[in-house]
Amino acid sequence: MEQVIAARFKTLRLTIDESSWQSAFDYLHEKWDDRLGKDFIDKVWDHHVIFKSPRDVERKYFEEIWGIKNGDDAMFDAEDLDVEDYLEDVVECMKQLPENDPRTAEFDKHAEKLAQLAYEWVNSTGEEKTKKKRSKGKDMISDELRNIITNGMSQGYLHVKDPMGDGKDVDFGVSRENIFTIVSDGTINREQLNRLLNELEKEGYTFKYETDQEWKDAGYADASAPEYRTDGE
Repeated sequence: MEQVIAARFKTLRLTIDESSWQSAFDYLHEKWDDRLGKDFIDKVWDHHVIFKSPRDVERKYFEEIWGIKNGDDAMFDAEDLDVEDYLEDVVECMKQLPENDPRTAEFDKHAEKLAQLAYEWVNSTGEEKTKKKRSKGKDMISDELRNIITNGMSQGYLHVKDPMGDGKDVDFGVSRENIFTIVSDGTINREQLNRLLNELEKEGYTFKYETDQEWKDAGYADASAPEYRTDGE
């Protein structure tokens, strides 16, 4: 439960060899086969050479196309999309090649194929991916994440083990005011979280703290403080 939140505060930059890529895709299969399908992920593997890292595969590719088809915040229907809509996102995931690198043409072909795969998946049909299914945002929220949110609401903080890698655990303050920024997960967006909070409050869950100032006064840490951020700001 704590690992999901801890991952938000800690970024590792590693040089990834082929065996590490294979291990990463084994993990991606475990996490995404039920949503994207094993065949789709196998096809993406055929083009993994252009990606900067497995993290980019998940955050900038898998989560992007999943959100377009299933997210309630989509601005258009999947049927209206064009392959070109995906190229910009795919290119963001690509390794940056030196000018005049002979692999450029090859990488461009991989990017075009990945864009086509994304387009075809979003426009595919299937009982598990229908618009009716998409409307049930709570179905995409794991029990683990639900527990994290309810614990944060009721106790007013989230206990994260060693977020800075210095052996020290940290209790991060949680309030209604900051819940949308402290909870980070690829399967949930703001509208889904809003809907979940409404459901939880109907079930009797309440926020211990309504404002950030309340948990600050109680002495809890600020997850948005510079020392805990991963975006370099």
